Amino acid sequence: MTSAETIKQEIEARVNSDGEMGYSLWFIGVTADPVKCREELGNINTFHFWMADDAKAARAIKTEHIRMGYNEAPGNEGQDGQYVYIF
Repeated sequence: MTSAETIKQEIEARVNSDGEMGYSLWFIGVTADPVKCREELGNINTFHFWMADDAKAARAIKTEHIRMGYNEAPGNEGQDGQYVYIF
């Protein structure tokens, strides 16, 4: 498991590594099964995920990033999902 602060820092680093793309071109979501989620989304090359301490922390990270301008990823949000993913 990874702390919420570390996940947020790693998301920022990943997004910023793509240069001038901007938050509005990225999607963020929560899932219980990141492998299945990636497959359902078509094995997107930019798909990255992190395991949060718990589902509540994962949802809080997602909500914070949506407020920053990220798009909400389609589907895959389970109440028990503690994986945060971006693409």
